[in-house]
Amino acid sequence: MKQDCVRFTVCIDKRLFERLCYVSEFYGCPKSHEIRRMIERDLVQFERKYGPIPVKREKGLPTQY
Repeated sequence: MKQDCVRFTVCIDKRLFERLCYVSEFYGCPKSHEIRRMIERDLVQFERKYGPIPVKREKGLPTQY
């Protein structure tokens, strides 16, 4: 079964990464999971303030901005 997900690489400051490691270890989850949770929380807050974010999809591919 193919998952509907996108993989990408991100460059972040070393201290920011160390802080992310601390939080993910605190919650006992992988760093990638914690990043997803943080992104989801931020998007929910954004949508509460500005309304729903339109999502455009073509043949299962994400929209590039």
